[in-house]
Amino acid sequence: MLDRILAEARALAPAARRLVLMRFLIYVGIQSCYFIGVLGTLTYSMDGEVASTAVVVALLNLFQIVGSFAGGAYLDARGPRLHFALLVIVMLAVDAFCIVFGGDVSALTFGAACLGFSLGFFEPVSRSYPAYLTADAIELKRINSALSIVSNIGVVVGPLIGGAIASVAPTRAVFAFMGACVVLAVIPATGFRPVIGVRAEGGGQDAGLAAELAEGSAGAGTDCRATGPSGRPAGSRSSLIEGIRAVFSNAALSFLFWAGFLSYLGYGALDPLESLYYRDVLQVGVAWMGWLSAASGVGAVAGALLVLRIPVRRVT
Repeated sequence: MLDRILAEARALAPAARRLVLMRFLIYVGIQSCYFIGVLGTLTYSMDGEVASTAVVVALLNLFQIVGSFAGGAYLDARGPRLHFALLVIVMLAVDAFCIVFGGDVSALTFGAACLGFSLGFFEPVSRSYPAYLTADAIELKRINSALSIVSNIGVVVGPLIGGAIASVAPTRAVFAFMGACVVLAVIPATGFRPVIGVRAEGGGQDAGLAAELAEGSAGAGTDCRATGPSGRPAGSRSSLIEGIRAVFSNAALSFLFWAGFLSYLGYGALDPLESLYYRDVLQVGVAWMGWLSAASGVGAVAGALLVLRIPVRRVT
């Protein structure tokens, strides 16, 4: 499995490797603190019950939706480099708030909403950034598969680290680790240069670098200050409307929307109860939230590796 992962990494272009590393670092931080930092603190440190955990999870997921809309619109309007810069600022601010004020139920609830917003704002990094790097279907498959693999590795590594931290320190300490991961992600991000839809006019910050990397690439070149990858004007409102229209006018995208919605509807019923099950039924400590969450990532990694074996003719 490791050989397969390394082979895929070597096949990626430098910009794609940076993207994979950016995603991995932040996602490890997210996975380390989502269950333990929020639900672990509420369940174990504050003796939370079903009502309180349900409210926190509902707010977190609600604001994750809001963050997804905001992140997608901002990405379309400003491009991935400015989007990632704002993402780093938002995530570090949320981390700092949760570390300082997360010992109070009301503050933790507010912090969970802010964390949900930042998670939604983060989603385009894996879902949309690849389209700024290539329009080649095979290369997109390779990038998306690599992103999926490292994300699922993050589901293993993040909770393991979170569990280790929670076993020797207060649960809120995992937010400090998440902040460190966000800061580390800035290192590969400094050299991340999108090549499609970002050739700004008038010497914008991405203009020369994007033009250099996009040399010889057909169709690469739209104003990143006013358009998305498609070249159409991408204000926040028009971008959202275009996105909704695109999803529900395409059978495949509509299927993915409803499949995802129903899957997360079922998962949403489990999420508020999981930490209570660990505490009240299994009667294990908060660190076990990390150990047991990591177990699910093992199968996810195997599934992501299987995607790499799908024949190109089957990928549409």
